[in-house]
Amino acid sequence: MALSFTLSKALAESQLFSNVVVGSVSKGMPYVIAFFQFYGIEQKAAMAARKLKALDPGYYCSLYELEIEMLYYFIDPVMSNFIEEVKLKGGKYIGKSDLLDIVRRMSV
Repeated sequence: MALSFTLSKALAESQLFSNVVVGSVSKGMPYVIAFFQFYGIEQKAAMAARKLKALDPGYYCSLYELEIEMLYYFIDPVMSNFIEEVKLKGGKYIGKSDLLDIVRRMSV
């Protein structure tokens, strides 16, 4: 046991072994980071789509039929506020002037 500990400690502290390990780890690191970034973006898109499904199921179904519901992530900050404003005004059947008022208020 003492011999294996001494040998492993000597290998870990040697410059050659450290350079080999650092070199092999650094070669694969960009791929690992890119994978986790992609996974994180995909997770955020899925959460935005789930939020839309609860907020406005009809709009979600329209996007889902086109297979673009995950793209809602990019317009979520603006559209979620817009959908909430429309719901406060009275739901699905509001007039053009009410919609224009909402858009004007959001653009300020």
